[in-house]
Amino acid sequence: MKTNYFTKIENKYVFNLSLIFWHLFIALSIIAIAVSLLIFLWSVIPPSERKVKKQPYPEKQQYPAPVAVTLNELITEDENQTEVPPIVEESHQTDTEQLTEQVNENLEGKETYDASIKTLETLIPPSKYSWSGSGYWTYPYGERYWTYYKEERFRHWNTTEASVEEKLGKAYNVSKASTYNEKQRLLESYIGVLKALPEEYRLTGLNHMLNNCSSNFTQNVNVCQSMS
Repeated sequence: MKTNYFTKIENKYVFNLSLIFWHLFIALSIIAIAVSLLIFLWSVIPPSERKVKKQPYPEKQQYPAPVAVTLNELITEDENQTEVPPIVEESHQTDTEQLTEQVNENLEGKETYDASIKTLETLIPPSKYSWSGSGYWTYPYGERYWTYYKEERFRHWNTTEASVEEKLGKAYNVSKASTYNEKQRLLESYIGVLKALPEEYRLTGLNHMLNNCSSNFTQNVNVCQSMS
């Protein structure tokens, strides 16, 4: 009796519900497969070309007109920007001090002395053998003062090798040859020695005699005459 009752319920409700469920499941599966195929086909088909409307170029902004500048204005502006170093005050001596230091030079015998200098230049040509010596410049107030003003008080020459004229002057002072006649007599004694030497040894010989003179004028002249 109970078995027949359950069989009726099963046939009437359970099988109908399961039949509806499976029909819905199959229908939804078919729909999902169809939609998937459509999406796949849509992704494979290339898209159609779209026409894009090109925007016009923006208008170029007008620049202001260039300002004309002349060459003279540029030069004037550059000169105004150049820093001018302040002038260094130079100590000036009074007229009385200058008059005191001035000594009346005795020019007697100068022409004869100049002729002896010409003879020395013939024996030792300055064009072949340097008479100028050597040294270097220093700038007590900085090089920019000399660069700007070009005045000799803004630079100083430092001697490392005295020139021939400086060595002669030192020899005259040591020998106490104060007049042109005495200087010419001492110079002629040097020339007498140099004439006996080959030309390439004359400058060396002159430097040796000038660097080794004594304070006795007569002794220096006699030694050179003995050597010659």
